[in-house]
Amino acid sequence: MERRTFLGGLAASALVSGKASVTWAQSGHRRLTMPPLIDAMTTGRVQLNAQKGATVFSETAHAQTWGFNQPFLGPTLRMKQGQSTQAEIKNSP
Repeated sequence: MERRTFLGGLAASALVSGKASVTWAQSGHRRLTMPPLIDAMTTGRVQLNAQKGATVFSETAHAQTWGFNQPFLGPTLRMKQGQSTQAEIKNSP
């Protein structure tokens, strides 16, 4: 099962069951930024740097976080199906 199909089914089941509610973005909280894209389609290489950070989710929700190439989460990786991709991963102190 593809992730997109799974997430679509999950959203549909929430609507059918009546458990759907206002999303975080609609409730006035700060939206999470879209992660940057790393396109490995042509180079076949990806460089990721694990780093520690601090993220403010709302006025009362501050957290120590880890991310790749940024303080929280990581980039979207685009790779060609069936093609080998070389990944260089570094840990920051």
